[in-house]
Amino acid sequence: RFPPGPNRRLTHPMDDFIEFVPPRVIETPCVNVCRIDTATRLCKGCARTADEIARWTSLSDSERRRVMADLPARPRARQASARA
Repeated sequence: RFPPGPNRRLTHPMDDFIEFVPPRVIETPCVNVCRIDTATRLCKGCARTADEIARWTSLSDSERRRVMADLPARPRARQASARA
């Protein structure tokens, strides 16, 4: 609909005001098992906190990367709390 380059032709009177921006893919650890463990307060599926889940789409890329980097250690903590 919008040819690239400076010579693009408008196809609708509003096209000079509207620019199509494709949605950005956001990586997520969600596995559609949404249950919060009462002992750890972490999701049993993805190991995120309820706050992290709620704010996921508004977190910056660096904040999401930090959470993703922390996740591998969380299931071990969850298993340890289940044994206690």
